Amino acid sequence: MRLVALEVAGEAWSVPQKPRQANEARDGRVARAIEFVEAQFSSDISLLEISRACGLSPTHLTSLFRRETGKTPYSYVIDRRLREAVRLLRFSGLPIAQVAYEAGFADQQHMTRAFRARLKRTPNAVRRE
Repeated sequence: MRLVALEVAGEAWSVPQKPRQANEARDGRVARAIEFVEAQFSSDISLLEISRACGLSPTHLTSLFRRETGKTPYSYVIDRRLREAVRLLRFSGLPIAQVAYEAGFADQQHMTRAFRARLKRTPNAVRRE
């Protein structure tokens, strides 16, 4: 019986956990961090500011955030900025440089690098879609 119990327990521990989506965060502190990012993503926010908003140290926030969402706070900010940039590219006539500014990127090059790295296309290609 012990051997069977150990095998069952071993299988349960070896199953990889799928990270929860950002909106499924169980920890209220992570939810507060996400709310802060959603409200401030287009401004120049730092990990320290996000961690202060939810009452955690930057290291603890990063660890907890990754466990809850599957990504780091910085990655979440970039993804949020990309979503906003895609929305603006598709539904506004703003120049690409202005879209970059409105979405919170430092400049058009910064946004283009993020598009290529994460979306595998350029902002201009997204606009034409």
